[in-house]
Parts: sequence; C-alpha cells; structure tokens
Amino acid sequence: MQREPWQTPEQAQWSADYKREMDRRHRMVVDAFKVWSFCPHKACRRGSACQNPDPGACMRDFFDAMPESEKQYLRLVVKARSAGLSPEESDREARRRLDEHRQATTEPMPPAPPPEPVPPPAVRAKRAARPPQPPEGEAARAARVRQAQAAEREGGALSRPGRGLSPAPRR
Repeated sequence: MQREPWQTPEQAQWSADYKREMDRRHRMVVDAFKVWSFCPHKACRRGSACQNPDPGACMRDFFDAMPESEKQYLRLVVKARSAGLSPEESDREARRRLDEHRQATTEPMPPAPPPEPVPPPAVRAKRAARPPQPPEGEAARAARVRQAQAAEREGGALSRPGRGLSPAPRR
C-alpha cells in the first residue's frame, strides 16, 4: 500500500482496497470473455487468464474493439442485473429490448458517448510517475496559507498599513 503525501492512512487503505477490487472485477470480465486467447502478452496466453498488472487496460482495449451491437447487449444485461434480475432473466430482457428497438426503428440504438481517449503506455507511465497534484481548491488554499505564513514572519498576519489594523502580537 503506497500512501500519497496528502492521504490519511484510512484514505490510503481505502484506495488500495478499491484498486484491488476493481482489478479483480476487470480481470474477471476479461477472463469470462477469454480475452487472453488473443492478448498480445504471452503470459496471458500461456496462463489462459489475464496476467497484465493493469487488467483495466485489457478490458478497455477489448471493449473498444467490440462491435456496437454487442456493446448494446452487454449494457442492457448489466442494467438488468443491476435491477436485480437473474442472469437468465437479464439475458431475456436484453434480447427483448434489442428486438423491440429493431422492430420500432431501422436505426441502430444510439451508441454510448465516446470514451475518453486512452493515452499510450509511455504517457500513462510518465503520468503515474508524476506526484499527484492536489485539487484546485486545495492548491489555492495552500497558496493562501503560505502567503499568510510569510506575512506573519515579516511582521504580523494582520499588519496592513493604512487599514487601521495592528500587527498580530509576536509570541
């Protein structure tokens, strides 16, 4: 568990647990679709399972290459499963909705919004090596705190000539 400087130990633990769970889920989906059978990583083909340290990348690549009709079916199944239907009921519901849509219109179902572009591996590695930047709000607050500390060192936090404020007492 690598802790970022701005994280509390609890946040770091939660982050590590979340990443581990997401990797497990991505690996499960990739393995269920047998993406390893045409994966460019030899270890995946040799082990007949995803061996990539970032299974999310494999899943994104696979999903990007999947035909739109299959993506629509998969989205409908996930939606039905989220509503509490069994796998068999989800399959039937997804197929029924796709058939209804095909009968109602000659147009394909509208595609999902395009995913954010995935940067090449070299760029991802460079970004991962870069220290995390605090959110804008924290950066502005940190700048104000530094400015107040510098003003305090120079003669008092409240010292503003012409404003009628007296300097803060030194301790």
